[in-house]
Amino acid sequence: MITELQRPEGRRLHLWLAALIAGCGAPAPDELPDSPVPGFSMVQAGRDCAPWDGPAVTLTFSGQASHPDSIRPPYLHLSLWKPLSELAGRTWRWPGDEQVGGASLCVEGEDCHGATAGVVRLDRVGSDSVLTGRLRLEFGARPEVAGSFRATWRSRVMLCG
Repeated sequence: MITELQRPEGRRLHLWLAALIAGCGAPAPDELPDSPVPGFSMVQAGRDCAPWDGPAVTLTFSGQASHPDSIRPPYLHLSLWKPLSELAGRTWRWPGDEQVGGASLCVEGEDCHGATAGVVRLDRVGSDSVLTGRLRLEFGARPEVAGSFRATWRSRVMLCG
């Protein structure tokens, strides 16, 4: 059974709302850890649509191999509302950067939390279909999620706009 937050349109709305209500305090990029994000050994990336139907890239972090449309908690969705061609070598912060993206951490069932602050650095978007980077995301009273990642690209057609 797919929950509302697992459907692309529900996830985009949740991420958009998380970005709107985000608080302050995102760390500087040089404070991002080099060790892998704990608890999320599988990371997949793919094209997506921003809330206004522009291009986006979404990364899905999970602890087990699964298809992104049927992923089970705990998992983390991170969306950057930019085309793939604009990702490499960039750092995004929220809430400081407007319309940059959003993240949600789903820990159990439909118990999902939007990121209140964060920094995401994409170091490499390789021709070998791999995205690498580092992040630090805050979720209010919940423990932060921080570390490096290596995402495998999942090709899929997305018709935005």
